[in-house]
Amino acid sequence: AIETYSPAPDVRLRGQADFTRQRDLFDTFGVNHSVTTLNITGVGLAPTNTPTTYNQLTGTGTAEKTFGPAFVDLGGSMVAQLYDQTTAGGAPNNVVYTGTTRGGYWITPDIYGFAEGSGDSRNFSGVGLNSNGYRVLAGVGTGRIGLMQGEIYIGWQQEFFTAAATCSEATLFRLL
Repeated sequence: AIETYSPAPDVRLRGQADFTRQRDLFDTFGVNHSVTTLNITGVGLAPTNTPTTYNQLTGTGTAEKTFGPAFVDLGGSMVAQLYDQTTAGGAPNNVVYTGTTRGGYWITPDIYGFAEGSGDSRNFSGVGLNSNGYRVLAGVGTGRIGLMQGEIYIGWQQEFFTAAATCSEATLFRLL
């Protein structure tokens, strides 16, 4: 389900919710796209001999406000994967929460500059993979010009894991 609501010309609210019943990486509930002939051993990325069935719940919400050529966006999302079997050898249930804020300014009618910050919380049941992190970006982008739309940005992101055996922290610097 997707809903967009504009209570004023300079304010836009969006919400989206999704439910997916997933058998494994390639099979959704009620539709079987068998990869047995591609993976006869059942070993690898998507085992075909013991698929792990799960329900995925997704919810997102955003609010956008414009101030002449400037804009501010606030957003949040939640993704939960609930597995049918979470016993020994099974995948752990998990929930990821993310919050994002972005501010920008239209430099020309087709090009804008922006800064963005986001934070996340990743929670896994029964295993030491829980983490919290953040990301900070700055860049330039284009509105839709024909079929082209894009962004170039530079940023910093970091993820802090709660289990010392997993990793105390991970840092990534990237230019895309």
